[in-house]
Amino acid sequence: MELDALYDAALAALKQTPLKGICSTIEFYHGEAQDIVEDVKQMTDDFPAAYLLYGGSAFSTEGNNPPIDEHTLSRVQVAADVRGDADLRVMMHKMLKIVRTRGGTVLIDNQFGLDIAPLKIVRVAPLRVTKLFSIYQANFQTTFEMS
Repeated sequence: MELDALYDAALAALKQTPLKGICSTIEFYHGEAQDIVEDVKQMTDDFPAAYLLYGGSAFSTEGNNPPIDEHTLSRVQVAADVRGDADLRVMMHKMLKIVRTRGGTVLIDNQFGLDIAPLKIVRVAPLRVTKLFSIYQANFQTTFEMS
């Protein structure tokens, strides 16, 4: 199983969620979640936006079993609104609801037709909240045998 296949499938699925009606940008972000906090100030992307990024891997080779790869997909959501705090909060809460509800996201319990364990949401947390923009990160995990 190739990690790229998982990320390609997850990004394609995200582009078919209700986020596409909210977000101007749904793309990969090549960097660390903390980097996006600084980068968002310089980005020319239209907001709100949702970015998919690599969240890390853990490896287990217990006993004689095949090695298991545990991967974290991170979806970072950015809402920016210069009209005011209330509009920003409403937009971010709408985006977070899509992430946390089974019916609202295609990531929870999905395998994308790949030989992986269903994705599970493990954490949603703010990265930065200001009066001009909010950035939240949602982490999803799956496991599969290394090939």
